[in-house]
Amino acid sequence: MASVPLRRAQYLAAGNYEWSSGIGGQGQTTAYRRIHLASGWYTWKCTIHAPVTGLYQHTCSLDHGAGPAYLVSDQFRLISGQYTMQSFLTGPY
Repeated sequence: MASVPLRRAQYLAAGNYEWSSGIGGQGQTTAYRRIHLASGWYTWKCTIHAPVTGLYQHTCSLDHGAGPAYLVSDQFRLISGQYTMQSFLTGPY
């Protein structure tokens, strides 16, 4: 299965954030971390891929130009159906 990346540019204020991701329709968060970000424009990229047959992994990155920060889920299974890949930043705090 090929990777499916989604990208967007986003301006973020400086501060502490809670960063999470998940698969809609599955009803669970697949990854979570707290992160401190400097203010500025970030490239936010998320990808879902299958590193092992039947197991999926959701990876997101935030890059401000000094190297990306990553949010990587554990591997998980999906039954057949349609799902939505989600990633959220809450903050700044």
